[in-house]
Amino acid sequence: MATIDLFNGFDMGAAISADLSRATETTSPTSEVLTFQSGTRMTITGINLTHAIDGAPASGTVTGIDLASGDPHMVISGSSIDASLVGLAFQEGDFNQALPSLLAGDDVITVRGTAPPAVDTTFTAQGWGGNDLMVGAGDGSRINFDGGSGDDTLQAGLSGDTYLRGGDGDDSIVGGVEFDDINGNKGNDTIDAGAGPGNDWLVGGQGDDLITAHAGKNLLYGNLGNDTLHGGNGGDVLRGGQGDDVIVGGSGNDFVSGDRGNDTETGGAGADTFHTSQDAGIDRVLDFHISEGDQVLLDPGTTFHVSQVGADTVIDLGNGNEMILVGVQMSTLTGNWIVGA
Repeated sequence: MATIDLFNGFDMGAAISADLSRATETTSPTSEVLTFQSGTRMTITGINLTHAIDGAPASGTVTGIDLASGDPHMVISGSSIDASLVGLAFQEGDFNQALPSLLAGDDVITVRGTAPPAVDTTFTAQGWGGNDLMVGAGDGSRINFDGGSGDDTLQAGLSGDTYLRGGDGDDSIVGGVEFDDINGNKGNDTIDAGAGPGNDWLVGGQGDDLITAHAGKNLLYGNLGNDTLHGGNGGDVLRGGQGDDVIVGGSGNDFVSGDRGNDTETGGAGADTFHTSQDAGIDRVLDFHISEGDQVLLDPGTTFHVSQVGADTVIDLGNGNEMILVGVQMSTLTGNWIVGA
């Protein structure tokens, strides 16, 4: 397991493409300092290091790297890879030859922040393989995290705006205190908007995901799979996507749409809008209250028929597609309770 610390707005993506050609080097059996023409400086630490005639590491074990380009820098410690992989990166001028191998295990990547008076700093980090822990800073810096493969944990902490991607695997992602753009991508992911004011974009991606919002007006989208969505205390937009989803709106005036699949929907308190269409499957609305201002929204041109079936009001959209207002007597539905068609 490697530990990676990022300082002063370091961008791991830029490090991959950094120009590592034409270096001057200082070598020993336990370290090598490379200064490249681009100004990037790499300090390699290891065990029993030997070096090729051009200065590239040839054999031994690399245990750490400090890569700096001006103020931004990255410190990798606790690694253990063949030094020849780092040497290949040096010889080909492509750090991408070494970084995925250095970070192939269950790593801890931490944004350490930016020293004052620098402000408005953005950090970019990539997890690659393994079950990684990625942790944001507490100084309001913006962060871009991609967990890569594995079951990763991404925690924005007290970072500012975030762009968080789970990648492959069953990931756990928690947003920060400002705007979050989160996508679980593949796998059965758990997504939490975090403690910020909201207005977040929370997307499950593929798999059976759990998505939870809190404050503000958020967008929750399950996308593929059988997802569970929980809105917060504002007016959220909750869309299930494909699959048989469970959607709970929370408080506020929410927009709830199961989209495709057989969905179970609860609006919670507030005047909620329940959307359905003629290819939406069978959706069950558990708390339709006309007294709270709830409405059903249909797509323009939708043909439908409303009937009482037992204790429920059923909106028949044809071809087996229905919206069922559970426990609602059709006789109580007056005024503009169904709109859009």
